[in-house]
Amino acid sequence: MRVATFLLLSTAVALAGPKPGDEGTPEFQKATDLVKQLGHPRYATREAAGKQLIEMGPAAVPALLAGTKAIDEEVRNRSIAILPVAKAAEWKRRADAYLADADGKQRHDLPLLADWEKLVGKPDAGSRKLFADIVRTNGEFLDKVAGNRAGAPSEIAARVRNLHAQVKGPKGQIKADVADLAAVLFADSVVPPRRFDWSARPFAAQLLANPTFPEALDAKDTGPILRRLLIKWVEARPARDHMALQQFASLAQKKPFPEAAGPLAKMAKDRQADVLSVRLVAVQALAKVGGPEAASALADLVPDQTQAFGGGTDDYRLGDSALAASVQMHGKRLADFGLTNTVHIGFSTGDDDDAIMLQLHGFRTQDARAKAVEKWKKELVEKKAEPKK
Repeated sequence: MRVATFLLLSTAVALAGPKPGDEGTPEFQKATDLVKQLGHPRYATREAAGKQLIEMGPAAVPALLAGTKAIDEEVRNRSIAILPVAKAAEWKRRADAYLADADGKQRHDLPLLADWEKLVGKPDAGSRKLFADIVRTNGEFLDKVAGNRAGAPSEIAARVRNLHAQVKGPKGQIKADVADLAAVLFADSVVPPRRFDWSARPFAAQLLANPTFPEALDAKDTGPILRRLLIKWVEARPARDHMALQQFASLAQKKPFPEAAGPLAKMAKDRQADVLSVRLVAVQALAKVGGPEAASALADLVPDQTQAFGGGTDDYRLGDSALAASVQMHGKRLADFGLTNTVHIGFSTGDDDDAIMLQLHGFRTQDARAKAVEKWKKELVEKKAEPKK
């Protein structure tokens, strides 16, 4: 028993030992000497010291952190410039080690790894690759979120502002790195805001308009994981976050994917949501997504008499647009069902966001509506016509 206890204590002490680069280690002393050389009178010496510090990677970080507070201006400036490069080398090393462990036999000290696996499911090649990519480029961001969950919303908002500024172009957004986009969605899913704040622009939801998404959602290896992450993100949105719902539905129209049907159906049926900017956008997206789940949701909405626009005998009901979406989903012509009364509306949620275009479908008379619904029931519902996928 004493031997076992001694071994356990010895192991604990060994595990708690200093890491390479920590104060008191040979690596720290070496890095400290190199940091001092960053202020050497000879340019070649300064450059050589900087190169060696970069090669040391994470072991040089503590000494470089001290160097950022040096009295010598040259040492201070060079330490500030080299520090992020050394940190990046450490995140790359850890990400590469995680990706190489295909069987998951090793333990990896990565921020929010347990949250990632809980969110997207059992690790596979795709989830490992996407998470490794996120850690490689956003490891420090995840580390800050993990270290202070109470303050995470502010950290996420700051990251969104920086990323939005990077991708903002004169005519909309330019392509972002998929790992940067996924990192924001992931963190915002793990620590979602308790309430929606309109003053906190730009929003994470606006990044869904980024042109990277349509291609990334279709990627063979990481596409399924990114789609799963996107679903988890939209499900975690606080009440009245209409921006997130709009942008999600808009993305699903541009790049339909089957997993979107569930959240879209919930949006379309939510009587507390705005009819035009949320429910109708979701109805249109369901028509694009297709499949049995979308078809069932639209069928449930056909009787919905909620007024979407206008008034009188030619009311534009939400159910009329659901009927039109169902007809289009099944590859039928709207005119054959008397759906010839259409209004086009467009709106934008931001100065660099794509405009969201809406089509409101309706009937000129109540009789025309009744005939269309009867025809739809006989030809599509009762015959159990297969919707397009």
